[in-house]
Amino acid sequence: MRILIAAGSSGGHIFPAIATAFRLKELDDKNEVFFIGSKKKLDADILKNEGYKFDTISSDKKILSDFISAFSILRKYRPDIAVGFGGYVSFPMLAAAKIMGISTVIHEQNLVPGMANRVLANIADSIGVSFKDSKRFFLKKSRVCQIGNPIRVNLVRLQKTKALKLFDLDEGRFTVLVMGGSQGAHFINDVVLETLKGMSKQERANFQFIHLSGMRDFDFVGRGHESVGVKGRVFSFCDRMSEVYSASDLVISRAGASSISEIGFFGLPSILVPYPNIKVHQVDNAKFMEARGAAIVINQKDLTSGYLKEILLNLVRDRQRLKLLAENAANLSIPDAAQKLAREIMKNASKN
Repeated sequence: MRILIAAGSSGGHIFPAIATAFRLKELDDKNEVFFIGSKKKLDADILKNEGYKFDTISSDKKILSDFISAFSILRKYRPDIAVGFGGYVSFPMLAAAKIMGISTVIHEQNLVPGMANRVLANIADSIGVSFKDSKRFFLKKSRVCQIGNPIRVNLVRLQKTKALKLFDLDEGRFTVLVMGGSQGAHFINDVVLETLKGMSKQERANFQFIHLSGMRDFDFVGRGHESVGVKGRVFSFCDRMSEVYSASDLVISRAGASSISEIGFFGLPSILVPYPNIKVHQVDNAKFMEARGAAIVINQKDLTSGYLKEILLNLVRDRQRLKLLAENAANLSIPDAAQKLAREIMKNASKN
């Protein structure tokens, strides 16, 4: 089976696509998977690191030239099915595939679908969603199936003691993971550092941090942690996420679909600070988690160092609340989402 996957412009689209590709090969090692990404450096960095060759579609939204490129790519690979993971890159590829009579499947990672998937849902043979509540946004509800959000296949739960030792961290301290998506989040980084400055030496002694700063903030965050003398590790980017999650007691994060899916997989309590741009739909993801008691949500406009300090100190004392948040997050997790999506793709490809 020849499968073409269109996913680009953000890790939130690309990582679930890669996880699905792995499961497709696992189902049948004769399956051939081809990737189409955008021309952004992020796409190239991720796909090359994963060992995938790929073609690109412009992310400048030049519809005519992008459709010409899409038809050319489809003639080159002659796939049995085209799969889109949202974002602009999916649109010309799957629309052109439909015109050519090729089966199509889309997957929506967020609670509220983006524009590309809203349009493509009208022509797709199957619509996979991460959240059951997403079904209401699509007209062709009979084609919608809850899949969950595919997470990275190399994620495994490790013994906490072992994970802490790998980062030279103490068992007796409360470990906070700070992350802001694949490129970091300066706003979160800044507030966390201000929060630590506002704590007394005795209060800071309760905590240790694993801080994924993003490339641009690496020096800034490193200096910040050093200046307050808090124990921890700072990484611009870390590919040891199984160890990172397994070592953590709490996550402070944006509310991208991949992040909350991974947090749920590891059964961790979290403080979610959704990126406020409505186009990325993180606020809706966060509200979904909050309504089910699976996360504490703070809108960016409300997040101050004083407020975050209060929440952190309260959580350290309230282990019962932490346990409940963790259990609710775990209950929302669909760990076999990549396998389910791979089977849905194969089922629809076989219709040709």
